[in-house]
Amino acid sequence: MIRKRHLLLLLFLSSFFLSCEDKMDEHYEKPAWLKGTAWEVLSNEYGGKFSMFLEAAELSGFRPILDGKSVATVMAPDNDAFTTYLEEHGYVSVKDIPTDDLKKLIGYHLIYYSYSKTDLENFRPEDSATSKDDDEDDELGVLQPGMYYKFRTHSTSPTTKEVDPATKNTVTVYHLERFLPVFSHHIFASKGIDAKKNYEFFYPNSTWTGDNGFNVSNASVKEYQIITNNGYIYNVDRVLEPLETIYDVLKKKSDYSDFLDFYSQYSTYTYDKDLSADYGNAVGVDSLFLHEHASNGLPNIALEWPTSNFRLYPELASISYSIFAPSNQALNTFFNKYWKAGGYSSLTDLDPLITKILLYQSVYGGSIVFPDEISGITNSLGSHYDFQLSDVKDKSICVNGSFYGLSNFPMPEIFSTVMGPSFLKRDYLLSLYAIYQSNQMAAYTTTATNYTMLITKNSGYEISDMRLMSDGVGNTLATSGEDGDVAVSSSDLKRIVSGGTVVGEVNFNAPWAVHATQDGGTYWFIKDGKMTTNYVFNSVLGQDPQTVIPTLFTEVKEVTNDGGGVWTNGKVYEYESDFGVFGKLDGLEYTSLKTMLTSIGETKYPNFVFAYLMRQAEIFATIDGVLAWDYRLAGRLIGFIPTNEALKEALDNDRIPGVKGTIDLSLPSPTLQGEVTNKRLLGEYLLNYFFTPTNAPVASGCPYLGSPDWLSGEYRNSNNIPVKYTDNGASITLQLQNQTTGRYGNACKVVSYENFPFAFMDGAFHLIDAVFN
Repeated sequence: MIRKRHLLLLLFLSSFFLSCEDKMDEHYEKPAWLKGTAWEVLSNEYGGKFSMFLEAAELSGFRPILDGKSVATVMAPDNDAFTTYLEEHGYVSVKDIPTDDLKKLIGYHLIYYSYSKTDLENFRPEDSATSKDDDEDDELGVLQPGMYYKFRTHSTSPTTKEVDPATKNTVTVYHLERFLPVFSHHIFASKGIDAKKNYEFFYPNSTWTGDNGFNVSNASVKEYQIITNNGYIYNVDRVLEPLETIYDVLKKKSDYSDFLDFYSQYSTYTYDKDLSADYGNAVGVDSLFLHEHASNGLPNIALEWPTSNFRLYPELASISYSIFAPSNQALNTFFNKYWKAGGYSSLTDLDPLITKILLYQSVYGGSIVFPDEISGITNSLGSHYDFQLSDVKDKSICVNGSFYGLSNFPMPEIFSTVMGPSFLKRDYLLSLYAIYQSNQMAAYTTTATNYTMLITKNSGYEISDMRLMSDGVGNTLATSGEDGDVAVSSSDLKRIVSGGTVVGEVNFNAPWAVHATQDGGTYWFIKDGKMTTNYVFNSVLGQDPQTVIPTLFTEVKEVTNDGGGVWTNGKVYEYESDFGVFGKLDGLEYTSLKTMLTSIGETKYPNFVFAYLMRQAEIFATIDGVLAWDYRLAGRLIGFIPTNEALKEALDNDRIPGVKGTIDLSLPSPTLQGEVTNKRLLGEYLLNYFFTPTNAPVASGCPYLGSPDWLSGEYRNSNNIPVKYTDNGASITLQLQNQTTGRYGNACKVVSYENFPFAFMDGAFHLIDAVFN
């Protein structure tokens, strides 16, 4: 009985497992609709329709990919498409295509990974396994639909030998795999432009059929999303022409050799450790290099990828460049009209900075640009592109962007601004360097603001110890340093450029005027049709005003656009001074108000006695070798300082608190003939003559006749005591309020010096003819 039970159990289990095995086989059986690998589907399901493509894939070594060795998206041209391609290129059969060319061609039809129609229409790399990496994040954010339009293929070009301009050595350059552009209806909708018009502008021999899908580079899709074991197939109506980089397109077009020569000045060849280790042996070299331009601030138009890091797929799929390159004829026409008249002998004679800015004016980075977008975009310098589509004689989509070849090179927008003379005239070249190295080019490109700009010849910079120094690729504006020439700091150059620019129009023929510049410490003084700056004017201190002041003012000469036109955002005037370039203050005795007050030691300075009393009151004092000021005079100062004579008269009449005695002004460096009886009281009294932004916000500006900041009214000094300030249009007076009676005291009038203030980086002062009562 026991044996029978065991036998029955074994029979039951056997039948159970056999039925399970049948079910499992059924579960893992291929669906009837899945016809095999891409190779099998194209071979068996279409009656030989793709035989030429398959033959080419076999000859080029790509059959394993099609046959399931990896996942791929296949763009498959049928025999009709291949026949057309062979006829257009002079081949009888695919066997006639050279091996390297065939590998490049067929590899371009094989995209890494499997993409459905939805994926290709609106690729989201942030959701894709191709972009996932623990160490890499997408810093682009999420772009609009269709903007991730490029897909990595198996198409590459052989390595090339090129000469590194930095070392003069021949290096082996590796070429990364091509990306294939897939233009869906989404990319044009996101850009807000017409799909058919803009696509067919670049592909006039192709037809836009992507309103419900996409076009693949130069081809329309005849059948979408054919499912295979190892990915998807898309039947395209044309063989996909492998795209080249913008750099290679320019190289093949001799009409743009001058533009390419400008660009090639900034070529760099970067050794790539990973590529060298992975592929060096295969091509018989130890070192592989990438041809780049980004280190010089230009798009990498010679590099197939915007980044050599294959993990950064969002960048790889979206970032492209557009180049708007003038032809040789267009450049030479422009040269003869403008640069030749400006003192340059040929295009090769142009300074590298000029050509670099011309390149900036001719490139666009970040996204591929279609024709309908051009009028609405700006370059990295903030200016627009001014050419017309009728000027475009060549165009093409490239593996890393788009190329526009221009038959006409109109005056670039940036050359038409107040910076124009520095671009166009050799005598003003160093002004261009000053603007560029101060990082202010974008500010002066805008036409929303109207400027008056001073420009000085190169000789003015040389007086101020500034000249060009080679940096290996171009030049740098340099000055003397402890160990030789060093680049002028951007902050110094910003002061120079800002100090030479006023917002609005300036009337240089005015009998008297003061204009605040873009630099907070620099002012222009105008007198009887001539001008000077506050720093030059400050040199009158310690000298005879009547003799010296007339020598400080200089005539200015307007610099016109092409001899008679206007600059688009203001006017430019040439300014030359024996003191050198405005704002570059080397050689001038005092550029700081506090430095001047702590340094003067002779009665030739009209503010000597006041500074002397400040020292006696220890308003400033040296503590452990460091000069310290009273905390109430922190920051910017505006002073109204009694003259030496006014202070002596007050001392003689015992009208200055905390001090007894007199000063003999006939001595070169006199001392107090008496004593300071109360330093605190003396210091409190002297502080009445200063204003700071803490108690008087207008102290951030400069007081002068007609100042837009210092209007007639009541202001509080550094002791927080009200002072009545009166500007009657002809003179300025001040009255201190008596803290007991509340009445204002005597009126102290600004001493003339032509009514100009003495202005410095850290403040300003006027001399007044009396002391406060």
